[in-house]
Amino acid sequence: MVGGGPAGIITAFRAARRGHSVTLWERKARLGGALYYAGLAPHKEPFKDYLNFLIKCLKDLPVEVVMEQIGDLDAIKKFVPDEVIFASGASKPWPSIPGIEKMKWEDVTEGFDNPGTTGTRVLVAGGGGRGCELADFLAQNRVDVTLMEARERIASDTPFQIRYYLMRRLFDAGVKVLLRTEVKEIAPGSVCVNETGRERGI
Repeated sequence: MVGGGPAGIITAFRAARRGHSVTLWERKARLGGALYYAGLAPHKEPFKDYLNFLIKCLKDLPVEVVMEQIGDLDAIKKFVPDEVIFASGASKPWPSIPGIEKMKWEDVTEGFDNPGTTGTRVLVAGGGGRGCELADFLAQNRVDVTLMEARERIASDTPFQIRYYLMRRLFDAGVKVLLRTEVKEIAPGSVCVNETGRERGI
């Protein structure tokens, strides 16, 4: 089994219960995948509880869990398994923004992993549910956050009941929200954005 997110954990659990000899590889030093990050967002602790439940179920069965193991072709050939199941998640594309290689940037999961190393002023580009939760998380860690979204409202992919309280927390924390705004280019020390057809720097 390659991948220690919820899909990988549950599949390994079920395979072991059916009598198979199961080894689970996870490239990071912890299990959980995207579910782990969902549990880090403010007021979403039940996701963390569910992940802990899955891990406990896994530990109750004879599944060998190998952490910090990359499941590439060479490693799989060396292991010589009878079957391989991939549950390693989707690949993350490099943002196609001119000049991004000149600036320190992180994807949303790294923002949750290292809130103390993101800096005191952070621009979150993308105001969907995950971007808003990251902005909320960073603001609770006393980071000055600007949240940018290309559409006309933030968290549009989030259920109304959750979105209402999420927006209230962002407002109360002083998160600056820029709507209908996209990153056009990055230069040392500045970001050029396109705001409804009008360019400006921030």
